[in-house]
Amino acid sequence: MEQEKTVEGALSDTPVEVLLKEYELCTSDANHLEEVIWTTAGVLFTASLAGVGVLGGTIPDNPTPYDYLLRVGISLVSIIFLWCWKTIASRWYSIQRMMYYRIIEIEEELGMYKERYVSYLDNAIEGKTYPQSHRITAMVEAMGSKHKPGGVRRTANRMVWILTVVWLIFLASQVAAMLGWI
Repeated sequence: MEQEKTVEGALSDTPVEVLLKEYELCTSDANHLEEVIWTTAGVLFTASLAGVGVLGGTIPDNPTPYDYLLRVGISLVSIIFLWCWKTIASRWYSIQRMMYYRIIEIEEELGMYKERYVSYLDNAIEGKTYPQSHRITAMVEAMGSKHKPGGVRRTANRMVWILTVVWLIFLASQVAAMLGWI
């Protein structure tokens, strides 16, 4: 309890310039992580589609064990790579969420609302608690019907699952075609 008072006291004693610089750095870092997540997601998505396209257009007439092994190997490596990326992206997302948490702390201390409004609106739409004031209630009422909460993590999870299913379907169809089943 005493330690909490000391920390809170230290925060309120921090000069405004220092808080604004930290706010700027946190915002910059959070935005950078967002870019990295979506850039790598784009590369993975494009590489997966290219891999499926290239291998899908090259079904051999007389497949050898190498042909089967190649398709199984590329498919499995692609799926493993997707799940490794998901783990890394989850870490990046966690760091980003921490940055936004700190941004909101600084906004509360300085009376700013940029990220707090987004957080309050997300909470309102998801039925979670958020601070009640005339200003916040008016913002939620004005923006609530058009606001779509969501996040990087949910979208990244969906993308990984979709690409995993695509690779598995591709692999099954390739093997079935080489065996002459389709």
